[in-house]
Amino acid sequence: MSERGFFRDADYRRFGGADTRSRSCSPGTVSSASGANLPGLNSSFAGLPVLGEGVVPTVGSFAATAGQANLCNSAANGHGTALVHGSENFALHAAGERQFGASWSFFGEVTLARDRLRAEQSGLLLSNVLVPASNPYNPFGEAVRITTRLGAVNGAETFSRDTDFKRLLVGARAELGAGWDAEASVSTTRDDGDRIFANTVVNSAARTAALAAASPGAALNPFTNGRAASDEVLRAIWTDSLRDNHGRKDQFSAFVRGPVLTLPTGPVDLIAGAEGARDRYLSITPGTYNIGGSRTNSAVYGEARVPLWRTGAERRSRADSSADSGVDSGMGGGMDSGPSRDAAVLTLAARRDHYSDFGSAGTYQAGLEVRPTRTTLLRASTATSFKPPTLLQTHINDETFTTDDFGLVDPARGNAPIVGGEVLRTGNAALGPEKGRAYSLGAVWEPEWAGGTRIALTAWRVKINGLISLPWPQVFLDNEALFPGLVVRGASVGGLPGEVTRVLATEVNFGGVDTSGADMELTHAWRAAGAKWTMSASATRTTRYEVVVAPNAPVEDRLARRATDFWSPKWKGRVFAGVDQGSWSLGLTGRYLGAYRDMAPSERSLGNRWVYDLAATLDLRRAGLRLPGVKSAQVGVSVVNLGNQLPEFVAASPYYDLTQADWRGRYANLHVSVNW
Repeated sequence: MSERGFFRDADYRRFGGADTRSRSCSPGTVSSASGANLPGLNSSFAGLPVLGEGVVPTVGSFAATAGQANLCNSAANGHGTALVHGSENFALHAAGERQFGASWSFFGEVTLARDRLRAEQSGLLLSNVLVPASNPYNPFGEAVRITTRLGAVNGAETFSRDTDFKRLLVGARAELGAGWDAEASVSTTRDDGDRIFANTVVNSAARTAALAAASPGAALNPFTNGRAASDEVLRAIWTDSLRDNHGRKDQFSAFVRGPVLTLPTGPVDLIAGAEGARDRYLSITPGTYNIGGSRTNSAVYGEARVPLWRTGAERRSRADSSADSGVDSGMGGGMDSGPSRDAAVLTLAARRDHYSDFGSAGTYQAGLEVRPTRTTLLRASTATSFKPPTLLQTHINDETFTTDDFGLVDPARGNAPIVGGEVLRTGNAALGPEKGRAYSLGAVWEPEWAGGTRIALTAWRVKINGLISLPWPQVFLDNEALFPGLVVRGASVGGLPGEVTRVLATEVNFGGVDTSGADMELTHAWRAAGAKWTMSASATRTTRYEVVVAPNAPVEDRLARRATDFWSPKWKGRVFAGVDQGSWSLGLTGRYLGAYRDMAPSERSLGNRWVYDLAATLDLRRAGLRLPGVKSAQVGVSVVNLGNQLPEFVAASPYYDLTQADWRGRYANLHVSVNW
């Protein structure tokens, strides 16, 4: 954030927003512990002056800043919260296959990958800490309070994550005859990593001791934006938060496929298979707690492709045979005389999954393609889906809190405060998967009189139900009838429901999303001047986005209204113009984000913007460059966001739209590929 002026100044009144600056700056602000004026000054607070390295402040050092607080965006202090993390990755993939005879083969794959993320972020924070008179750097002779972030020379809050990924797969294929084949494989996948938030855990006792220390070597100097203490003192106060993560999945899968029968319209192709897997996950926070769990799952599935109607040479042949034999085929002389082709195809698929920790789920798909003419395709589909709970949602370490910690009230007893009860963070044995259903209906037209032209339109609708969420415990109290068993009460007294003794804090299935719209595409390609030219345009028009995420709440219309979870703009689009000469290519893409409103209650207008990208490639050998031993060589350059457009201001923290924003601005990629 320190590299973007948008964040360096958090006074967003310049955008019509609020002034969100704080005193957590480098340097920060000192204030009186009693509320009276600071000794020697005419104000109870003063901004810390910028002093040279090793300079001990005096009361006079604060004369110019008395009554003035140093204000800034705390998240932009030091390096600032990372908008784009620095990353490094390495990957190696190897695959091989060995043929045995004409019908058997064995194959294997190995994948190794390492991924690293890094970001040095904000400076070390001191928030309203008490600095006693004994501190050798305190010039006021009495205890004062300071809010500041230490200068970057003292270190920073740092995020890092290292992940190692390994996958091994072996399998066999067999030709079974009559068009049938089979395949079976086993695989094991592991990912191991650690995540470190450095300098984010504060030892309060060590901080208090360093602020009160009388010896300069043992004291923490919060009045400087330079070196505040020795490494030994700093590291005793600010330590790291470490978490190790380990995951593993072992899987077996097998399938057979081939023509199950032959209809007059062609063969019916079938694939049928089964899978079995075991997942394990473990997260270790040293000295604190471990989270882990495992599950097994199995599945059977099948898919069939059924040709319903064929046209072309095959039908012409049958019609001619009928005419030759004197039998009326019932089909006129206007038959398609082109090659035989499928004119109507039905695809059906079904799958049944079983999980050891939450039960079973069945899904299906059905699709129909019809080609009434050689240049027209009509298609329709319907499908169901599910998203299982994660292992973190089904395997919870029970943890108990008091109801006082949550400030809960009991609606069944006149909103009386709940005192002495407990809130139990636990798992939900009844938790099920999120379930979805999708429909689509579309058409594609490629007119012969306009060769290279494609026009497509697809209407769609998607519904998702049983969203998994972790509501605040008060939600269960306010909607007790909707969540049976999550509120535990004592015996009723005098006709009133019993007092609440326990509220379960657990994941539940509730709410849904209902969205629909249409996808449109127009493409035209042609040849001229020895090159292929292409122009295309595509757009998605969302016409409905209705969401229910809270019990007893009305359906929310989230179409073109920004939200923290589910929403969509009305329009998104893309236009492209390009030329490919063979040895080189050049393309320009424009991406459009339609207009939408900021999160309620704001009515700020956002979006309605274009971003342009440019990409070019050059084939070095075709361009005449000859390199010894090199079969081919290509250079590619792309520039994203040519106009360097940065995100817009929105009214709520972090003051830009996380779903649409890209803080990289204009950036370029260079890709070199060599084959020898």
